[in-house]
Amino acid sequence: TVQGATDDEQVLSASFLLRSADEARFREAVAERARACGDRLALSVTGPLPCYSFVDPRPASPAGR
Repeated sequence: TVQGATDDEQVLSASFLLRSADEARFREAVAERARACGDRLALSVTGPLPCYSFVDPRPASPAGR
């Protein structure tokens, strides 16, 4: 999921649902991208987060309405 900025400098806040086995590879990919960007962009990774943070808490509308 991607959400809007939360402050004047943040340009993106994104969530990624990964298998536990893929976490290290994902973190390395982010670190690699951060090195490539140098001081032009700061990247950070948090988590793992509980999977309920990927679910919209509002009930879905019944189909056809």
